[in-house]
Amino acid sequence: MGRMWRGGGCRRFHPIGDRMENEMVDGVDVWQPIRGLDMEFGVYRVPAKETIPYRIYPVLSPAWKADGYDELGIIYDRYLDLLVTYVVEGESETDGYAAAIVTYGNLDTFGLPREKLIEHASRNLKSDIRIGFTGTSGQLAMLEIGRLSGGVGGASALLLPLVWERAAKLLGTEKIAFFALSNCELMAVVAEERIIHALKSGLFDAARESVPVEEYFPKSIYGLVPDKSGYMLHCF
Repeated sequence: MGRMWRGGGCRRFHPIGDRMENEMVDGVDVWQPIRGLDMEFGVYRVPAKETIPYRIYPVLSPAWKADGYDELGIIYDRYLDLLVTYVVEGESETDGYAAAIVTYGNLDTFGLPREKLIEHASRNLKSDIRIGFTGTSGQLAMLEIGRLSGGVGGASALLLPLVWERAAKLLGTEKIAFFALSNCELMAVVAEERIIHALKSGLFDAARESVPVEEYFPKSIYGLVPDKSGYMLHCF
């Protein structure tokens, strides 16, 4: 998670706004933002009068971590079979990159309204997404989706309908399987029966041997279901 901000002192965040002008990416133009939206910022004031701009992002994790989060006072929302936690990231002249998970204990310090967390975090994530083909193997085309900045929580792109729609356009079908081996990146492939079978029959376990425990992602596979407003997700 990077360096944590120092405790103590009187600090406060105040929301401010900005805009990043990024265009949608063509199918072969990879590793670029897929859309620009208003960013949700804040200003972190420390006793030395240093100002640290920050942004909040969502991070997905397995539902079995809920008890531990409750004990630590970590704020989370539920989504499918997942938990959505929130991380504040900033850059300090003295400490460099710093990050802190949002808890009930520091919520007021950051000046973040509880009911707006997922809205603000999702808006930031939309402006920090890269999506592109990882290459093809025979007839298998796979998309890799993550944060353009390389930050933690790239798999949280699963929260964004914009990503579902973009993946469907790039892969040329609504029959898509989304999965992740860690919380850093989301993968998308055409939901063929052989692919789903391979994922369920041990591919996850083999691939996760090198993934740190703190980055574990549920061994779930998610698909698209068309509805009146576009798509919704379901678990295979």
